[in-house]
Amino acid sequence: MNKKEYKQAAAADEAMMVGEPAVGYDATVVAKPCPQLLLTIEDESMIKDIRKALKMIKGVVKVGIQRPKATNKKYAALDEALADVREGRVSTYASLEDFIKEIVV
Repeated sequence: MNKKEYKQAAAADEAMMVGEPAVGYDATVVAKPCPQLLLTIEDESMIKDIRKALKMIKGVVKVGIQRPKATNKKYAALDEALADVREGRVSTYASLEDFIKEIVV
């Protein structure tokens, strides 16, 4: 894949992130997997400058920012329980007495 195709693929990826159609992108172009570098930035005020600096480095195709998701403690236990159900980490009992026998033993 040449440099132009990489730029088209990167533009399409960025357009998908913001929900806009990519202009001039050929859907048949498939970008090969590229190595990625993950940085954890403590001072959020520096993110803009670091992003500009990274874009100036030769070979950098795309620079994205992913902020941590805010967790809502009120729903954290519910989310964990629903994940358990999806993953099949549940137990069933025929009666309450069977359940009590299981946890007492």
